[in-house]
Amino acid sequence: DPFVRVGATFALGGIGPEALPALEKSLNDEAWYVAVIALQKIGQMGTAAAPIVKPLMQQFDHLNGDRSNWAAAALRDIGPAAEEVMPELIQAVQTRSHNVRWWSAEALGRLGPVARDAVPVLEKATGDKDDELMRIYARIALFQIVGGEQHLVEVVDMFPSSSDLARRRGAGLLKSLGSKAAPIAPQITEIMEMEKIKSIRKDLESLSQVLATD
Repeated sequence: DPFVRVGATFALGGIGPEALPALEKSLNDEAWYVAVIALQKIGQMGTAAAPIVKPLMQQFDHLNGDRSNWAAAALRDIGPAAEEVMPELIQAVQTRSHNVRWWSAEALGRLGPVARDAVPVLEKATGDKDDELMRIYARIALFQIVGGEQHLVEVVDMFPSSSDLARRRGAGLLKSLGSKAAPIAPQITEIMEMEKIKSIRKDLESLSQVLATD
């Protein structure tokens, strides 16, 4: 019964890393929603889920988009411990669906300088004319990997002409950088008064507070 397995998967997620072998088995459940719950619980374990990064990467090959999306999110949340699948993440940025591309780029950024092999792909992604969020995720990742304040400046420069979704996602990513994003504080203050971005003013105010206190 898939509903019984849903309950069991939720319970496993509450046990902690000791439940990783059982959660890994749930990744292959015939019911996609059971696998998605397992992926969510694995992602919540962060670096403790490092032993199963390879099986997570295999979820990218499922036709069900939710499975691949949440697998990318889990790898992002595992952070630097996902270095083992860096080549696959680089490939995912180039060939996968939107969500997978975004979260794979974010995962690469969280690897930091060790992900230098991803730089050419990410630099190319900053010019993706069909995906404004990819342009933002790629710039944030490049900043985390190679540094360079200009990457953050370019993200903020995109806000006036971007969709609300892209603006909010960009503000959230900048906020996650904490004090590392402090150099753009004056720029955030400047654009906060623009009429065209008033819909995300609260997001920018929250970001500004983080930059001022970190």
